[in-house]
Amino acid sequence: MSEDKHALLVQAVHELYPSGGYIETFVEAVLVRPRMYTMNGTFEEAIVFLHGFYNGMSAHNKHPKAQADADRWFAFIPYLAQHIGLEKSWSYAYVFPHFRDTHPDEVSALIELMRLWHAFRKQYNDDGSLHND
Repeated sequence: MSEDKHALLVQAVHELYPSGGYIETFVEAVLVRPRMYTMNGTFEEAIVFLHGFYNGMSAHNKHPKAQADADRWFAFIPYLAQHIGLEKSWSYAYVFPHFRDTHPDEVSALIELMRLWHAFRKQYNDDGSLHND
């Protein structure tokens, strides 16, 4: 990923978090710097990495915080499916390619996914349940 594209991702973080542009979750860290976590830094690689990471965390780390982080990732998938108009909450391997098809530019796909992740986190508890307020 070029420096120009990375600058656009960093700018998006600053717009989502105007109080300093701090990245608050591992998902955001991967979406802002996908090449740090994957071979080529593509959208697809970032998603596969995140999904594998949270699957492994869910299966092998029973700490409540680790489980909550994994649960939040898994709850995001049906949220994203609903947002892009899919009738069912299909697997990540179905939802993310459909999302990507609506964003042919890789940087815009990463930025929009980060924006949706941010919106999801504001609406939902760590376990994926809807806030009651």
